[in-house]
Amino acid sequence: MPRVDTRWLIPTPADVETERLQAEQEGRDISHLLEEFARLERADTVPPGEFFRLLDQVQRLPSATEEAEPNDLQSIFYRCPGALPLDVQAVDFEDRIRGAWRGRVAGCMLGKPVEGWSRGAIRKMLQETGQGPPLQGFLRRWEPLNAFGAVAPGNEDAFVAELDALPEDDDLNYTVIALLVVERCGVGFSTEQVAEEWVARLAPLKTCTAERIAFRNLLLGMRPPETATWRNPYREWIGAQIRSDLYGYIAPGDPMRAAAMAWSDARLSHTRNALYASMFYAAMISSAFAMSNPRGVVENGLRCLPPASRLARSLVRVMDEAEETSSEGAIEAIHDRWNESRQHDWCHAISNAEVVAWALLHGGGEFERSVCMAVEAGFDTDCNGATVGSILGAMLGARSLDGTFAAQATLHPVRTGVRGVPEVAEEEFVLRTMNLLAQRMR
Repeated sequence: MPRVDTRWLIPTPADVETERLQAEQEGRDISHLLEEFARLERADTVPPGEFFRLLDQVQRLPSATEEAEPNDLQSIFYRCPGALPLDVQAVDFEDRIRGAWRGRVAGCMLGKPVEGWSRGAIRKMLQETGQGPPLQGFLRRWEPLNAFGAVAPGNEDAFVAELDALPEDDDLNYTVIALLVVERCGVGFSTEQVAEEWVARLAPLKTCTAERIAFRNLLLGMRPPETATWRNPYREWIGAQIRSDLYGYIAPGDPMRAAAMAWSDARLSHTRNALYASMFYAAMISSAFAMSNPRGVVENGLRCLPPASRLARSLVRVMDEAEETSSEGAIEAIHDRWNESRQHDWCHAISNAEVVAWALLHGGGEFERSVCMAVEAGFDTDCNGATVGSILGAMLGARSLDGTFAAQATLHPVRTGVRGVPEVAEEEFVLRTMNLLAQRMR
């Protein structure tokens, strides 16, 4: 997920647009506020006080989707059909957890150099540098780096072949944070305990968008779930779902348990469909330990979601498109629904979940093909590459990734922005995750 400006929180016209679009998608009647939205969206600078007053007005409005899209776990599970528990007695957990972590790291690093790029820019770069399309593995450096799309700050050195340690990325920071939370508090951890770990382990400017809002709200003395709802235009963005992988790793074959842990983490900073996306990802990873069919994994993850929610309905549509049209036609349909040049669409939970489901459904269960598809599709490339890599790594296991580009990522430790954990090697992460799994399965 992209880093935002290193200033604390200065609203921009794009943030105003984000709140307007978010409110409309939630079914709030903002017709009487549209003139104010338009004025601030056209402004060169957005006065924070005016923006905050607008946010407060929106939050006081009723939402037409509220009944179908609850935030509390009991209501979510009451509405959903429930994911099927799966038999994992014959699973080699160490190989699968190693594969999941390796796939996550590799997918993240595959997408990192082109984070923030459009699909068209990625394809143009691949063609003109002789690296595709289609994308087939880690990117080689090209010069000049900004010839095809602006390289995000901090990503100039995100070329795996040239590194002795993999660069920090928030996707991987949060996987480490989740590990620390469960090590300290157990699988029954609370959202408040996740917050404590953030404050202890993360610098505020290591966070982005909804996470940065939640951090601000924590420092103002708020508690969850208010940390997610107060003046947060990014409340349904992608951040929660990139934090959910570990919960699938330590609940193999128990997708509802994985989803519940993901919800406990996600509600610190996000609401509604962003909560569901986090639960969906954790449930898919949990299911992948026992299933060999990507469509079955997607279907079982979908059973954790309220079926009338926007996310569930969007995923059903992606699954239907996988039956009715080609891979190219299906990704074009996603791009028709979501405008990747608009920050809200580019970073939304639903748009990126659609990309992840599309790559799994059309990738044929092949690791390299599926992860490369997720990155080449555009939108949030490092996040989606990491998620697809994590799911297929859990499904296939590390031994099946030998000979793929993922094997190259195992040669390096990952640098982190987590206080007390300057870097983490694959072996250490797998050992500590296995310890958590052993404790849970006693």
